Amino acid sequence: RPDIPNTCFRMNSIRRWIRSLTTPESIGMLHEICS
Repeated sequence: RPDIPNTCFRMNSIRRWIRSLTTPESIGMLHEICS
């Protein structure tokens, strides 16, 4: 089924995006936004 690799690719993209969000700079930015 063609949607399964697409979902896996999307999960990998999301995981990479989350990993890029967990740098100290972006955590500081998140604290600025959420405060």
